[in-house]
Parts: sequence; C-alpha cells; structure tokens
Amino acid sequence: MAACSTAEAISRWNELLAAEPDLDGAVAAWSAHFTERDLELDGRPLCTVLRPHFVTEERLAQQARVAALLLSAVRKVRGALAADRRLYELHLGSLHDWIGELLRLEPRAAGEGALVRLDASLARTRLHFIEVNADTPQGAGHNDAILNFFEGMGVYRRFGEEYALRPLRLQQLQLGALLDTWQDCGGKGKPTIGIATRTDDPVRLTGVELDRDFYASRGVDAVVADPAEFSFAGGRLRAGGTEVDLVHRVMVSGELLAGADDVQPILDAVRAEAACLVNSFSSELLGHKAIFALLTDPAQDFGFGAAEREAIRAHVPWARQVADGPATDPAGKPVDLVEYLRGQREHLVLKPAHEFGGHGVTLGWRQDDSTWERAIQVALEGDFVAQRGVELQREEYPSMEPGAPARRLYEDTDPFMFRGEFGGLLTRLGASEITNVHADGSVCASVALALR
Repeated sequence: MAACSTAEAISRWNELLAAEPDLDGAVAAWSAHFTERDLELDGRPLCTVLRPHFVTEERLAQQARVAALLLSAVRKVRGALAADRRLYELHLGSLHDWIGELLRLEPRAAGEGALVRLDASLARTRLHFIEVNADTPQGAGHNDAILNFFEGMGVYRRFGEEYALRPLRLQQLQLGALLDTWQDCGGKGKPTIGIATRTDDPVRLTGVELDRDFYASRGVDAVVADPAEFSFAGGRLRAGGTEVDLVHRVMVSGELLAGADDVQPILDAVRAEAACLVNSFSSELLGHKAIFALLTDPAQDFGFGAAEREAIRAHVPWARQVADGPATDPAGKPVDLVEYLRGQREHLVLKPAHEFGGHGVTLGWRQDDSTWERAIQVALEGDFVAQRGVELQREEYPSMEPGAPARRLYEDTDPFMFRGEFGGLLTRLGASEITNVHADGSVCASVALALR
C-alpha cells in the first residue's frame, strides 16, 4: 500500500459524495438511519457529518507511539505519588478526601486503567494531549455503530476501490480487555458482565446496549442495569435476576458517590471479592488532572525516560494545579501563579481536576477580565488545574443537511488504550472548542487509510 495524503483523500471523498444520485434524498435516508436506531441526542443524530475522520496509517502509528509513552509517564507519576505520602496529600489530597472510601474498599485493583482514553487535539499539525480519562471512558458502541453507518454508504464502497480502508473498531478490543481483566481477577471461563449505568441517560444507555448486543454476538452474556437494580446476597451479585461476575461501570465515580445507597450492593460485592470491577475505583487517580499537570513540572523528577520526556515536551501543554503561591511558567521562569493566571487569560483554560464532559471548564479567551477573575477565585476555592490553551485544528466536513454543505469543525482525536495497548480513536467534532456530545458535539468514527 502506498502512502497517501489525507487532503487528497478528503477531496476525492467529497467528489464522490457530490456525485451521489439524489443527494438530498440520500441525506434524508441517512438521517433516518440514526433516528431508527435511537442514535440521537435532543433530536439530532449523534453523528452530524457525512464522512469519517481519515487518518493515514503513518500518522496513526505516531499517535499510538506518543499515547503509549504518555500513559507510561502518567503511571510513573501515579506510582511516585502513591509511594510518597507528602506528595500524595499535596497533589491528590482533595481527591482522596472525596473518593477515599471507594479507594479503600477494593482488596485488589486488577482493573485499574484497563480502559483508558487520552483526550487529544490537533493544533497546527501537532497532536496535543490535554487530559486522561481513566475513570469511565465511553464511546466504543457509538463509534462502531457509526462505522457501520459509513460502511453502508455507497460513497464508502466507491471510495474503497481507490483506498485501502481500515475502520478503527473499538468494541472487540474493549471486550478483550474486560475478559483479560476477569482472568487477572482469578476468573475462569467466560464471565457474565453486568454493565452498571444510569438508565435515565438515553445517549449512554444506547451506547451500552450496543456493547451488550455485541458481546452477545461473541458468546459473552451481558446485562445492562441501573445501580438500583443490583443486589448482593448469598455471596453473589445480581442485576435483576441475573448473576453477575464482572461489573463494567459506565458511571463516573462522582455519580457513584452521589447515589451511594443504590450502589451499595456493588460496593459490597467488590469488597467481598465476589465480583471483578472494571475500571477499578483507583483508576480515578490515573485520570486526575493534577497528575497530568505534573508531567510538565520541571521541579519534579518522576524518572521519565528520554522518549517519555520528549513526548511530554512535544505533545503536552503546560499545566499547573491552581493554588495561591509560586510556580513556574511554560519557559520555566518563577512566577506568582495567581498573577500569571490574571495576565495570561487569553492563553489559558481552567478546569476541575476530576470532572468530565466539559463540565466546569472555562476558556479564558472567551471571557472578559471580570468573569475570568471570578473563575480564578472559584478555582482557588476548589480543586482545579490551569492549562495552556492550544489553537485547535478545524477541518471541513460535509454535514448531514440538504445539499451536504461543508462545515468547519474542531476535531478531537482521542486514542483509546486497552490494558495499556493502543486500540483506536474516539473522534469528536464541534462548532466550539468543547466537542463533548452534551455540548452539541458530534461523534465521528475514524478510518485509517492508504492508497491501493
């Protein structure tokens, strides 16, 4: 297979799409595809564009290499903090106060970081990693369903006559990670998987139901249940009337803590080692943004290798935990951190250290000085990280509208890691820099390509 240019491939895709007979009729049928399968949010399709995110095999290999190096570095920081009580309390104390009970109840943590997503964005052709989702990374089911949609398009088949296409599927790799973790827990044979999630969240529910059906197609039983439907008696965890061996929690730790009474049977089963949990609660520590911020702090020595240091230098923007006191700026110069935040509003982002979905994120360049000052004060009173903003890449995609007009959208291309190994990408698009689907973003599956 020869090397190829994504720009040329995109141009060719657009030509083939424009030549689609009765394009407007096809667009209506494509939109109905998502409605019929409940792949919607607030009445709009989860995928609002009419081509996959294309990535060359060469670029994909580079992303995989960098993602593996950064995850290795994150694990080193996590290990160093766990070994040094002073550092742990300084950087993770607030988190431990919040989640400490969950951390203590697990006799083993076989599932720590079994499923991880590194959130990344392209900026001026360089990939920038901005955080790690190691608590409850989601999206495998939606990704693969959207791949199925693209593969059903006539334009995809015609395009595939000229390009070698490799859809980046995630569900099989996710299932493999769950089964391998089950064996690490001492399990034998195939487990029955209980997918614990909030069933009142329609987008999340559709995604995990897709996972359940995929697992069944591979001979693995799974049941989707709200935490309130779990019970623990006689040494067995049950979801409704189904005995469960492995719990895949599709709920962030904050949701579990907020519904403590409902999740108690799951917690009791984990404590009694009657069920294996993925991800384990200690995975929350890997995804804490303070750990990601420490990657760029020259005052700390975490034993990074040369390749890890270079990956951090090239691909991780400067970040610091928000506190009233001294710090160093991106050039390593000593600064008063609060004064630095005030003077660098147009270049900075403030984000909660353990939130998800874009909640609580403040983009400095979208605020005036008084609003930014209030955001700084909120950050000082809570557990927040300041991060250097990056100029995100925008790419044109044909939209799922009559005539398929082109829309310029921000791209997030987020590597999924399964038990430390690169598996594929979750790609999200949005009209604004926050591309989460609950912030009007769109999921767009990725396809690796090369010339035939």
